[in-house]
Amino acid sequence: MLRFSRQCLFLTFLLHLLLQSPCSSYALKQNEPSRKIYIIYLGEREHDDADVVTDSHHDMLATVLGSKEEALESIVYSYRHSFSGFAARLTKAQASEIRGLPNVVSVRENQIHRLHTSRSWDFLGMDYKQPNGLLAKAKYGDGIIIGVVDSGITPESASFTDDGYGPTPSKWKGICQVGPSFDANSCNRKLIGARWYIDDDTQDSMSKIEILSPRDVHGHGTHTASTAGGNVVHNASIFGLGAGTVRGGAPRARVAIYKACWNTPKDQAGCSGAGVLKAMDDAVHDGVDVLSLSIGGPLDDAGTLHVVASGITLVYSAGNDGPIAQTVENSSPWLLTVAAATTDRSFPVVITLGNNQEFVAQSLVRTWQSESQFSEIQAYHGADCDADNIDSNVKGKIVFCFLGKFNPAADFYRITNATAANGGKGVILPQYKTDLFLSDLLFTLKIPFIPVDYEITYKIYQYLMENDVPKAKISLPKTMIGSEDSAPKVAVFSSRGPSYIYPGVIKPDIAAPGVSILAASPKTAKYESVPYHFSSGTSMSCPHVSGIIAVLKSLHPGWSPAALKSAIMTTATTFDNKGMPIQANGNVPKIADPFDYGAGFVNPNLAADPGLIYDISGSDYFKFFNCMGGLAAGDNCTTERGSLADLNLPSIAIPNLRTFQAATRTVTNVGQVNAVYKAFLQAPAGVEMAVEPSVLVFSREKKVQSFKVTFKATRRVQGDYRFGSLAWHDGGSHWVRIPIAVRILYIVYLGERQHEDADLVTASHHDILTSILGRHGFSGFSAMLTQSQAREIAGITPESLSFDDAGYGPPPSKWKGICQVGPSFGTNSCNRKIIGARWYAYDVPNKTVKQEILSPRDVDGHGTHTASTAGGNIVHNVSLFGLAAGTVHGGAPRARCDANNIDSTVKGKIVFCFLTKLNPAVDFYNISKIVGDNGGTGVILSQYNTDSLLQDVLLTLKTPFVPVDYEIAYKIYQYIITSDDTPKAKISLTRTTTGSEVSAPKVAAFSSRGPSSIYPGVLKPDIAAPGVSILAAAPKTAFYSSAPYHFASGTSMSCPHVSGIIAVLKSLHPEWSPAALKSAIMTTATTFDNNGMPIQANGYIPKIADPFDYGAGFVNPTMAADPGLIYDINPSDYLKFFNCIGGLGSKDNCTTEKGSVTDLNLPSIAIPNLRTSETAVRTVTNVGDQHDAVYKAFFETPAGVEMTVEPSVLVFSNEKKVQSFKVTFKATCKVQGDYTFGSLAWHDGGSHWVRIPIAVRVVIDEIYSKIS
Repeated sequence: MLRFSRQCLFLTFLLHLLLQSPCSSYALKQNEPSRKIYIIYLGEREHDDADVVTDSHHDMLATVLGSKEEALESIVYSYRHSFSGFAARLTKAQASEIRGLPNVVSVRENQIHRLHTSRSWDFLGMDYKQPNGLLAKAKYGDGIIIGVVDSGITPESASFTDDGYGPTPSKWKGICQVGPSFDANSCNRKLIGARWYIDDDTQDSMSKIEILSPRDVHGHGTHTASTAGGNVVHNASIFGLGAGTVRGGAPRARVAIYKACWNTPKDQAGCSGAGVLKAMDDAVHDGVDVLSLSIGGPLDDAGTLHVVASGITLVYSAGNDGPIAQTVENSSPWLLTVAAATTDRSFPVVITLGNNQEFVAQSLVRTWQSESQFSEIQAYHGADCDADNIDSNVKGKIVFCFLGKFNPAADFYRITNATAANGGKGVILPQYKTDLFLSDLLFTLKIPFIPVDYEITYKIYQYLMENDVPKAKISLPKTMIGSEDSAPKVAVFSSRGPSYIYPGVIKPDIAAPGVSILAASPKTAKYESVPYHFSSGTSMSCPHVSGIIAVLKSLHPGWSPAALKSAIMTTATTFDNKGMPIQANGNVPKIADPFDYGAGFVNPNLAADPGLIYDISGSDYFKFFNCMGGLAAGDNCTTERGSLADLNLPSIAIPNLRTFQAATRTVTNVGQVNAVYKAFLQAPAGVEMAVEPSVLVFSREKKVQSFKVTFKATRRVQGDYRFGSLAWHDGGSHWVRIPIAVRILYIVYLGERQHEDADLVTASHHDILTSILGRHGFSGFSAMLTQSQAREIAGITPESLSFDDAGYGPPPSKWKGICQVGPSFGTNSCNRKIIGARWYAYDVPNKTVKQEILSPRDVDGHGTHTASTAGGNIVHNVSLFGLAAGTVHGGAPRARCDANNIDSTVKGKIVFCFLTKLNPAVDFYNISKIVGDNGGTGVILSQYNTDSLLQDVLLTLKTPFVPVDYEIAYKIYQYIITSDDTPKAKISLTRTTTGSEVSAPKVAAFSSRGPSSIYPGVLKPDIAAPGVSILAAAPKTAFYSSAPYHFASGTSMSCPHVSGIIAVLKSLHPEWSPAALKSAIMTTATTFDNNGMPIQANGYIPKIADPFDYGAGFVNPTMAADPGLIYDINPSDYLKFFNCIGGLGSKDNCTTEKGSVTDLNLPSIAIPNLRTSETAVRTVTNVGDQHDAVYKAFFETPAGVEMTVEPSVLVFSNEKKVQSFKVTFKATCKVQGDYTFGSLAWHDGGSHWVRIPIAVRVVIDEIYSKIS
């Protein structure tokens, strides 16, 4: 059985800590040692025997509780079949002690499912009713002052009443600035201060309904202020949705409002930069602890650094321009920049078609007719879906727009209003994501607007095409919360990094709830009788973090802004509520990375006790930026004095890693006095990463420690960032993690400068490509060329010393080419180096021919440059006007990496062959043999993959042969061409490494892939097994003398592994048929590697494996011995499906089908030609020990396909051991020619997961052809 690494399980550990209640997130002394039920998760089982697993749980408990008897009394449940863990009654101290034990992944308090409140703060684990929770310990933020720079405030809101509040904190020095509709009584002991700022720029763009006072007429400021520090208000909702209790993150904090943003005629808000800066300046004076600014702009304000230097934490929104890269705003390193994410609350709406098909979408619907009433559908296609085309034909109908996926999004608001004006009943439009739609703007519509994804869109379209009078009905929305919704996810609108102002800083810093946030409304006509409303944006996520900062500041009043920021970042989670990596929504959803969410999703409970902090004093920033001296004319905080890599941020960004770079960081221990932290690294791909020292020992005398992180580029990944992390762990509850982003900069060498002016040099680099490409895009030296463009850069200059043939032998005997002559290129132009040349001008335009020479002669220079770089001779003392002097040569200076070219010049040297990726593989054996014969000390060759090379034939070589991938080959090549001295290398002895250091299994590069060309209706291969570097018996021959066992690789090696497993299973189950044995192996296979990651498939382009790589997955013999259910096939059943009955006569052929192979009872399903709908029937037999078993269906539907199972529950008994079921597939998306994959698993609630793989290819029929 595969065992997953602790590093992998640590990720799940973070998830469980996120879901903990505050009182279980860190160790505290208990006054009342009350016991609660805690769930302890230990990851993968260490033993196959369930009783042994349970005994290990008892033993673990006994080490904490003191005796086996107490352990037995404490334990509630033992999880011992599908994973290892237990539930037990524990005190908080006991739970904390267990959390520090080896092999414990997570400890979390048991959750009671109940009626829920307004969701975001509960989702963050900040339960205001918990007497010993985080909020209670922080006195709910009492005494902390939150300043909000925004559009004003609504003082009458229940969120800002002062019932039960004491006097204003003595540190408060601010004022209550009055104005129309805002008098001195508008401030109180909750809303302790208010100011407003107006200037000419603001007045010129201000709406007529604005009020020159702190009064909020827009609503943005009221919403954000109540989110950060609003009171606890019960029974809040908007038209019954999101019902519950609303509150701020620090509900007893005091609030000060700074109105610097004003409503515009278009009901937007504009903020004068001058006014904002003055508001912050006043806030420093007034004594606020944290400033929340849900505003942005194209450039950062250098003045914010001084605010932070004064001790105020500045929390900013990241912007709403996502998911496009480099759109993040407010990216100064001293700011805390917040991205937006979803929570686990949704508002499902059911669309029911006239054929009773039902689709679930999300929307907010205020009023609607009876759910039982259908309306006719009026369809619009493509560009016709426009408000100007909506007319009286829609009366009494639901408008449905069918848009291609690449059409621009339709204006849903205008379309819906036009539909309502013409008597329509509703609008259904396709959208990529609904993140921005779930706001109370939908409530202003008179009829429902339902955004749906493109899969639902296609299904509705199919229904329309099949019905003359299509109908639909739309249900009222419901409020749903919990694990049914995977959350958090980075919102589609949330702006992404990297920052174009500060590329050396990871931005955003953190993500927080920002979708469908229920908070206070302004007192305006628009929100009449709606005291609380929904809104979405990073403006909503920002005050969440501001409220959390207020709580942390209450707990740790001495912490600096940098320390508070560090606590939030280093404790963030990167996993969602289902234990999966957090996703980032967008046109192409993906796993989130630090440019989506910074350090991850905020976890307030863990942030209260971070263990270590990365602190920065205000003066430290001045050391790195040119803004010392009061921001004088010569100062600019956006230009750097030193390397930002050494600024003590809780993140590391290396935007231009060439070969090597180091970053220094310093951490302060704020946890247990005597603590030892060990480093855990996740290196970015293509980068070697090290930490020195790797262990930090803290004591009362030594609270501060520094360390150095070094990065070395090892792979060629030009232009792309790669991500990793560094975590310090104390063996207990503290994991202090920072994100890392590295981009390797690949240096392009063009020889010596041709201009003294550096700008002209840069321009010439652009000209090289723009002369060929015009406006075509390029990256580095990779360019997309047409055939004619490629011709423009062909040719060679034979006189160059790079092509001199001195010392070369005759051309290889296999050479059959010619030396094609022409003007300026005679027969002597070819030699023993340039062994051949041809030229092609048949279809080259006359204009180009006139500028060229009709011969292999190069007049452009590109061909000569590339040829000499690839295979030019070694030429010493080369420079261009004395610059870059040295030795130049090609990657393979002897031009032809072939055994025939190896001679005595390799004596005492390592031979390195640099081959382009499109070259055929060379004969490594003969090359290595001859290198050894000539006294060489080793051979390094580039290979796509080493799977087939790791055989004992390497042991017969006199000199080491080391195959390397192309990324390593490029790195070596870089070293060679940049080395000032003679390039050198050494090769170590081979070591045997096993365990999680090697991610495995991976599908071998040589392993043949499906689908089958003979049986496309059968998924092949069936299973994967070990087949690389297999050690087994050797024959008794001279070749293997004294080697009774040897290595070999191939599917010839994996095949006998499965044969041996079948033999074992046959011994256990002698009555099982071949089909039953095959079923047992396939249905219990694993699809994850030993690090808990999806199995990879090696090849020219490594990828996540799919069923055509490994069938059902990687064989798991232990699980196969007890599969639970089997898919059995009698041999005669095969004869029903194939024309091979009767002894394979002249008319018989087992490769032709009688019927649909879809119904052959295989433990897999392949649908190679799905047009609209197809059904597969399967039968399973219960072979488990439990005769009375109930299995439920769990399926992963292939993309673009609707999949159903009937029945979805199978009930077995002594009398009923065999059950059949039907799987139906319906095409919903246009995916012609591509297979998509899924699975169906039957689960008995215990240890049995009976899983089969599914592959489906949709073939476009007439419906889809009409779409296209």
